[in-house]
Amino acid sequence: MSNFSSFTLFYYICCTFILCAVIQGIDSGDSKKVKKNEERKPLSSICNTTCSKDINTTKTGNFCRSVSTTKLYGRCCYNTTDTTILGIDLENCNMTREKFSAGIKNINNLRYISLQGNDHLKQVKGEDFHRNTNIEYLSLPLGMACPGNLDFWNSNTTDKDATICQGELDPCLVHNVTCPENSHCVHSGVGLTECLCNVGYHGYKCMNQGTFPTIPFVLGIAIPTVVICALLWVTQRRYVRPSNKNK
Repeated sequence: MSNFSSFTLFYYICCTFILCAVIQGIDSGDSKKVKKNEERKPLSSICNTTCSKDINTTKTGNFCRSVSTTKLYGRCCYNTTDTTILGIDLENCNMTREKFSAGIKNINNLRYISLQGNDHLKQVKGEDFHRNTNIEYLSLPLGMACPGNLDFWNSNTTDKDATICQGELDPCLVHNVTCPENSHCVHSGVGLTECLCNVGYHGYKCMNQGTFPTIPFVLGIAIPTVVICALLWVTQRRYVRPSNKNK
């Protein structure tokens, strides 16, 4: 490859890097909006799971029919106002822990969940429910324990074929979680917490005050890169030899 081709390639790589850095903030904002809209669609593949139990006879199905603004779609109950999925019935669906966790990964507003009657489901953990923090009713195969800890549920009962966990509690309050200065505890899932920076703070251990300087940060990367590319192009172009193909 000639020196000219090498410089051209290097120049385009630099420009590409600059372009990516500048539009990263815009792309990330747009992707978050798209992701949020995708999460609210009631067309999640797990809603189309084939089960032997009629959803109309289950607790989740009864809940869905009792609310005027909700509607059943497959095994899911969603809000007709904003299409948020509020309930999912996977009773007698040959469900495993892996399938369940992956299926609800992008569903974060579940209130009713039915999982009883799944012989292959031996255990579920708090992280399997991702960021669902308002679960009112959860049924599990008989003999299974409520995820997280009994302290994280308002009640734990059993009937003839299921373990019933009701009223998910906020572990920040249950365990009186203390976070570092300038941050606060947030309920992030069944039995899960995380410390987030207070408004006006950011960075390592929330020690920096004010919002993150996105524009100066991007410009601090882009401007030096442009200057370096321009200098290299000007100073090194003299060493470029023309191609001899036409001779």
